[in-house]
Amino acid sequence: MLTNYDRALIYLLLFFVLLSFLGTFYVGYSSGKPSEAVISANGIDIGRFAVQGESRIRVKGALGESEIVIKNGRARIVASACPRKVCMHKGWIDKPGEVVICGPNRVMVRIVGDQEDESVDAVSK
Repeated sequence: MLTNYDRALIYLLLFFVLLSFLGTFYVGYSSGKPSEAVISANGIDIGRFAVQGESRIRVKGALGESEIVIKNGRARIVASACPRKVCMHKGWIDKPGEVVICGPNRVMVRIVGDQEDESVDAVSK
């Protein structure tokens, strides 16, 4: 038999679960317009590329070469040497804080905004 305290505890836990679930949609994205795509390989930043215009960048990763396309304010990995190609299926990223990671090939593309706050998630703020 549940007491009033048990019910209150259950409702409180459900509230926090719902709050954390909704919070995952908002954490990690900073406001502002995308200004650059930061590309890293093997844990080292390769470069920062403006998202305006169009460019193709080839990056040497741990397994081979990856190709990244930056076009119309967004970026994506279009070719990779990884076996499952999950990074390619992620598609376009265009919001500051969004990231595409090719884990097996150790290549990462991150969009940063035009504001000073470029934190990736709530922990690193």
